[in-house]
Amino acid sequence: FWGQELIRAVLQATVSGAVACWWFHPERRAPVRGSLFRAVTTSLGSLCCGSLLVAAVHTLRAVLEYLKSRLRGGGAHRSGSSRRNSLFDMLSVCAIVVADFLLRCLEDVFRYFNKYAYCYVAAYGHGFMQSGKQVTELFANR
Repeated sequence: FWGQELIRAVLQATVSGAVACWWFHPERRAPVRGSLFRAVTTSLGSLCCGSLLVAAVHTLRAVLEYLKSRLRGGGAHRSGSSRRNSLFDMLSVCAIVVADFLLRCLEDVFRYFNKYAYCYVAAYGHGFMQSGKQVTELFANR
């Protein structure tokens, strides 16, 4: 999951950096190549940090999905399953569904926030934490 998120982050930073280069320095040649180079060299640590947050939440969601599938499929394999176990399984599945919903919301918030943070990383060359702080200030002011 981390690799997938990192590729997405590099693409976002490359596009953001190319647009920022075109906006601030329209005379510069090959802005996409320069933005890609910055994304995979000087900004890679910042992009890895943001990607790790999203990947961690996505991994937790995958674990919950696995547990949910085990609970759904596990009831048929038990012999003489009691009513209490089926109620416990049903409550467990409900808890997993709620946790999955909350993690999905958190993942969406991280992705939304990271898009703006990656723009700051690409345009100004700041680290992820400083870019995140600037994005938070931007959201608070707007």
